[in-house]
Amino acid sequence: MDRPPLTPDDLEAYHHASGRAPDAWRTGMEVERFALGPEGRPLPWRGGIRDLLERFASRSGWTLLHEAGEPVALAGPGGTRLSLEPGGQVELSGAPHARLVDVSAEDVAVRDLLSEAAGPEVKWAACGYLPLARPALAPWVPRSRYRVLRAFLRGRGPFAWDMMRGTCAVQIHLDHGDEADCGRKVALAVGLAPVLLALTANSPLREGRPTGLRSWRAAVWRGTDSDRTGFPPPLLGPWSHRAWVEWLLDVPMVFLRDKERHVPAGGIPFRRFLAEGLGGRAATLDDWILHETAVFTEVRVKQTIEIRCADSVASGLACAVAALCTGLAYDTSALDASLALLADLRTRAPVPDLLAAAARDGLEAEAGRPFGAWAEDLVTLARRSLRVRQPEAEILLDPAEARARERRCPADDLLDAWRRDPRAVLEAVDR
Repeated sequence: MDRPPLTPDDLEAYHHASGRAPDAWRTGMEVERFALGPEGRPLPWRGGIRDLLERFASRSGWTLLHEAGEPVALAGPGGTRLSLEPGGQVELSGAPHARLVDVSAEDVAVRDLLSEAAGPEVKWAACGYLPLARPALAPWVPRSRYRVLRAFLRGRGPFAWDMMRGTCAVQIHLDHGDEADCGRKVALAVGLAPVLLALTANSPLREGRPTGLRSWRAAVWRGTDSDRTGFPPPLLGPWSHRAWVEWLLDVPMVFLRDKERHVPAGGIPFRRFLAEGLGGRAATLDDWILHETAVFTEVRVKQTIEIRCADSVASGLACAVAALCTGLAYDTSALDASLALLADLRTRAPVPDLLAAAARDGLEAEAGRPFGAWAEDLVTLARRSLRVRQPEAEILLDPAEARARERRCPADDLLDAWRRDPRAVLEAVDR
């Protein structure tokens, strides 16, 4: 029996169904890192990243996942996953946890396993952009998704391929309740974005030279396909699931899945696919879910709210970002107070301009007062929340508080190392 055609109402209902009761709210964290060889060059595929995955699997007992005979990911306990970004960057997608200390413990444990599997000759670089080498030196990971995306992004912004092979980020996943709660947390995430970037800005170098920015990664993303990046209108206005769906319907499609591989979708809007089909194929919910993964906004709403604006940083600061977001989002009083504070920040300049200021100047950026001062106030609110809800996790905020108080983002430390000796950069980012 044929299924009824998918409609925008179905897609909106899918987002409504993603809400959870507060006692089911969890925090997820994704951390991307570069695996670098001598002189900061990305590891090759054969004899490098490919072999590293196989060694990790043999040491950890995780399940090696293949595509077309090549290892491309590892599945671990409780939904934990190690996957590869297009240029061989290694991403830990942690399991969602109720306790922040478990988020932290998982990241540290996997990082240590990676270091053991890689050996001392490999530097694990937690930074936002390749500091010394050109991204073109990185291999293309042999996945059909990346082959299609690579071809699609050609000509869609000057830095699209640099984004694919030369950037690393930290992403935080938060749950929400009903549509109204989702809207409040989206507003929190959007308002937080410039402050989180200022706290984590960690990519001041490009090919071994200062760029003049604390976060070159943020600039690279601004130079990548404006149809699917940045802060689209549904994120900046009053939130509704329907407005988000309507915007996504008009985003050009990158790919579809044909059995086990990704195939080009020709760049047609999903709305047209929904109305007309493509090559005799009708749109399904799985197609929609895949389409959502090819949207790279600074805040992305799927089944969770994804905060995607932070540079990759050392584990301690990454977990501080997770603790900050969780402390503010999962406590009503903290959420109210932080939304009021961030509403004040947003009166100083449009959010994209605030993000650009954070990319340029880090915690020294000014919006009425230094971004470091805004960050200090937000950490204070999160600390009060965690002291009640997860007292054992309050200590995780310490690295963010120290950065905010000193007005020093990680890029400042990296630049100091570079000024002393450019060769010291690899030690400064080895995490």
